[in-house]
Amino acid sequence: MRALGGLLIVALAGTGAVGQEEETAAPVDLATKLGTMFVEGQYQQAWAESEGLEKTLKPRAKDPQFIPRTKLWVDVLVFRALLERRMGDPESAAENYETGFKALGDKDLRKSLSAVLRGGDKAVGLLVPLELTNLEVLDGRVDVLLERIERFVRLQAGGAEADAEQMAQALVSARKAAEVARGSREGLDERFARADKTVRQSPYSAMLASMSRPLRADGRLALAEMRLAAILPKPESPAKPESPAKSESPAKSAATPAQAVASLDEAIVVAEAAMATALPKTTRTTTVPPPAPVAAASPADVPSATREAGLVRADLLGWRALARQAAGELATAREDLSAARAWRCAVQGPDHPDLIEPLVLTADLALAEARAALKNGRIAEGMSGYDAAAAAAREAGEIMDAHRQQFTEQAWLPKYLETLLATVETERKAVAGLADNANAVDAAASRAGRLLDALPSDTVAPPAGR
Repeated sequence: MRALGGLLIVALAGTGAVGQEEETAAPVDLATKLGTMFVEGQYQQAWAESEGLEKTLKPRAKDPQFIPRTKLWVDVLVFRALLERRMGDPESAAENYETGFKALGDKDLRKSLSAVLRGGDKAVGLLVPLELTNLEVLDGRVDVLLERIERFVRLQAGGAEADAEQMAQALVSARKAAEVARGSREGLDERFARADKTVRQSPYSAMLASMSRPLRADGRLALAEMRLAAILPKPESPAKPESPAKSESPAKSAATPAQAVASLDEAIVVAEAAMATALPKTTRTTTVPPPAPVAAASPADVPSATREAGLVRADLLGWRALARQAAGELATAREDLSAARAWRCAVQGPDHPDLIEPLVLTADLALAEARAALKNGRIAEGMSGYDAAAAAAREAGEIMDAHRQQFTEQAWLPKYLETLLATVETERKAVAGLADNANAVDAAASRAGRLLDALPSDTVAPPAGR
């Protein structure tokens, strides 16, 4: 699930506000071009267009506009990291986040910030945009680690002990990075209230400044923890108690689906409260039906506040759906996924590449329901589940065919979708042959259960996954 993310467009468009009006035209034109590409899902094209920007815009300590230039440069790094994540390359994204992280901790920048902060409340408000950029970097560092785990779990990559150990360490690192991101928000709500009006009018920025993202991270970490614990090699019983450093192993975790659901419930509540001040009263809640879907060629025409809020909601609803599925709450999980898809369709269009993932998750859920029905001998219900899974997977496949060039070779989504489609069709055909024998329902149910038990366990990732 993905929210809008990225403050580059606002940063570029606002260059003139920091005393460089003569340079505004080119950045605004570039911002418009990159922004349109990003919104329309042209990720590879936007990545190529922004190539080299991070080198061109790199600031110098003696630049009189060192602080805004640094922010702009880091925004470019974040933007490119977001594109790389969309394309399925979290490793490259991680490099950009780390570069931004080091830049925002640079001693020359801290010295300049100390001088500005002596200006009092007005100075604090002016620096809020830089704080938001910092949060994008900190949150991104958490997300790319979890996305690496995602790819490992989805594709059961390698299976070697070294790979498993890397993923276990990635989870430990993600927990630590999440704590840093949480701590960096301390007192930000008060400072955000003193920020420029243009900053406060962004639903995404308001959400970013709240505690919604840390709560979202809590839910995601719990899900990753449970999924890794289910597939990583079980450690042998130690002869002596483990050291505290080793006690962070995901296999030792006490994470539960209920905890993940609770964290994501709260993340949604906090996000809605934060975004409310930047939204019209009629669109301040997820219970309001999404607007009508936009035409496929015009997602950039959707009002930015509507798009930001819609994508924040789609992201959070998608994660809560996965937590609810892990908790066995399949009906409410289906409702959340349906709402997440509706919001994305409403603000991005019906054939946007970001629709592929929620459709895959919908197929995963339907497949889980079909298998559960077969286990309990409900052949007709199982066939209905397989039909729903096949329909969602095929729709995802159609969008993938139109946008496959947007994904890198490392991306897990195209590979997983191909495996999912094959798995759904194989199981569906096998069960259909049993269901055709209407005179032997009980026997068919028994054989269906045996057939399901005989299927390879690694054909698709565990249905409780992302």
